[in-house]
Amino acid sequence: MRSLAADRRLARGSSRAGYESAWRTHHTMEEMANDYRRIIRAAASPRPVPAPPPDLPAHFTGWLPEPARAIARQFGLSLDVLNAVL
Repeated sequence: MRSLAADRRLARGSSRAGYESAWRTHHTMEEMANDYRRIIRAAASPRPVPAPPPDLPAHFTGWLPEPARAIARQFGLSLDVLNAVL
């Protein structure tokens, strides 16, 4: 580090070499587009929903549509839209 701080030509040469070897090789538009394609494919691929940790309280893991169904039943209604989706 002292050599780089003391010798501007050495510092510029080292900087240029780093740019040439790493930046220009790995940060091209083609590489960026490939990374975006890879990430979008990964994000769009189906995955199983992970199981919640066993120590979560019931109000975090309960089946949320059930309270809506219970309220609808009190009025003699059925929430068919929830049956179709869930």
